[in-house]
Amino acid sequence: MSVTSADIKIKYASGMHARPAVAFTKLAKTFDCDINCIVVGRSINFNAKSIKQAMGAKVRQGQTLRIEACGPEANVAVDALVELVKLDFQED
Repeated sequence: MSVTSADIKIKYASGMHARPAVAFTKLAKTFDCDINCIVVGRSINFNAKSIKQAMGAKVRQGQTLRIEACGPEANVAVDALVELVKLDFQED
């Protein structure tokens, strides 16, 4: 199976704190695929479906998140998660 990936810069001022991490993992869990995230430039990666791992990554404003997915819904999952980050995790 091929891997689909995309890089997205975190622009949200608070980064991926509790509420954004919950929104991110909740959305990730809706897709039939494995989703891994890597904080580019740091030796941190996490399962996008794990709230504990997502919050523990402490992704901050200005950092780039690489979202990688593998499975039947990989393409749509990556697109949806990138869009969520672009919308500042729908925090407004």
